[in-house]
Amino acid sequence: MSASHIVLLHGPLAFAGATRRLLVSATLLRQEGHRVTVMASAGTRAPAFAEVGITVVEMEVGAHNPHNPFVARRLARRL
Repeated sequence: MSASHIVLLHGPLAFAGATRRLLVSATLLRQEGHRVTVMASAGTRAPAFAEVGITVVEMEVGAHNPHNPFVARRLARRL
């Protein structure tokens, strides 16, 4: 299987269990050879993602529906 560019949407990168699980999952995807980008609100855990080679694009993603064509287009431009 060829490597993919995987984009994960997440709320604030705070010190919380969901952020930790996201970091572990993204790290495993990177180890499999995939390019991983996390789109998230600004937070204190962003440097932890950068340390393992995961790009973090800071933007407010929590309230948006990524299936809305206008939101999807805006998200795609940020990549």
